[in-house]
Amino acid sequence: PPLNLRAAKKKLIDGEPWTCNRCTRCRGCKKLDISFGSQVCPAPPTLITDDGDPLVLCSACVPLYKKDRYCPVCGHCWDDVKYQKNTTTHSLENKEKNRGKNK
Repeated sequence: PPLNLRAAKKKLIDGEPWTCNRCTRCRGCKKLDISFGSQVCPAPPTLITDDGDPLVLCSACVPLYKKDRYCPVCGHCWDDVKYQKNTTTHSLENKEKNRGKNK
């Protein structure tokens, strides 16, 4: 959970390493979740992690991890719907380019 101001100040005074959850990169997409902040989640047993390395995910990647849509080696997430949409778009663009060359 996010730290309140007093807890954050105490960590800074004590010299403990700490990064705001909005400044922590998501392991699933490597992006910052500046709206909601990334959260530490339990690592699934199929994910290869270093001991003590927390699994930090943004709000968009949490549901993808729950559906097992991630690489067990690197932890990167994928969304089949978004992937299909992108490949369809690129396929249509390539067909249009090829039609223009044939004329």
